[in-house]
Amino acid sequence: MLDIKLFRENPELILDSEKKRFRDTENVEKVIEYDTLWREGLQRLNDLRSQKNKLSKSFKQAKKDGNIQEVVEKSKQVANEIKELEPKITEYENARDEYRYKVGNIIDEKVPISDTEDDNQIIME
Repeated sequence: MLDIKLFRENPELILDSEKKRFRDTENVEKVIEYDTLWREGLQRLNDLRSQKNKLSKSFKQAKKDGNIQEVVEKSKQVANEIKELEPKITEYENARDEYRYKVGNIIDEKVPISDTEDDNQIIME
């Protein structure tokens, strides 16, 4: 299985390799798509957790100010959003990895390109 960093940093190399194998590049595109969704979801989740921590620290002050109910409601809303987002992130990661397994290794430059075995060459090194 190819490293996910390769999909992020040099997707053209993988796309070219798949084309040389006479394969559809859909699997590579799906890996990139789900990786993007996963990374965005993870960023959103971290932002929500940070927001929840700030709200938790503000309970004492909110109680003094008399707006504790507002902070509690906001905290519940953030907690629900976290609860909904976590399974989606796992789903994106699983889908990304499933498509990664379907992508072949990078073809070496020395390998002759052919869609049949007729053009195969025996190379001794």
